[in-house]
Amino acid sequence: MEDRNLSKAGRRLLYAYEAGYRVQEDGTILSGQGKTLKLARSTHGYLRFYVQCRERGLKGPVLVHRLAAYQKFGEKMLVPGIQVRHLNGDKDDRTPGNISIGTASDNAMDIPEADRSARSKNAASKCRKLSDEKLKRFREDRIRGMSVGSLANKYGVAKSTAYYIISGRTYAQPPKALR
Repeated sequence: MEDRNLSKAGRRLLYAYEAGYRVQEDGTILSGQGKTLKLARSTHGYLRFYVQCRERGLKGPVLVHRLAAYQKFGEKMLVPGIQVRHLNGDKDDRTPGNISIGTASDNAMDIPEADRSARSKNAASKCRKLSDEKLKRFREDRIRGMSVGSLANKYGVAKSTAYYIISGRTYAQPPKALR
């Protein structure tokens, strides 16, 4: 893969590998001189170390899990759209048996279904226009015969949103046992 086609992070990763940085079987990181590196955390919680190469104009972090994946999969790791997968879900486990590569979809499917569902519900709740209490009043008003347009005006939502609530496409009603 052409070095110039890579992102800065990709060029730093290749430099680190060429300079002899390696992830050991137990997950420790050794520099090209064989010294164990101290690692820092990125804002997303991934472990990283820093490299600098003035000749190439490189300076910055290298993510440890990406180096481990490069060691295991080589150039395949650098293909656009390919991500590192932590098969057991532990970002700190960079042992070869836990590291794989795949698409964003593959990566998402590594997350247990219950956790994916909880994350989805949490994200959706941040976008909700109506609180649970307003939603309850909305449904009560509909039962009393209020029109879609009137409901939309009263609750400050689009007519389409009001229709979707009524038809169950959004704000799905809980099972009858929970109502």
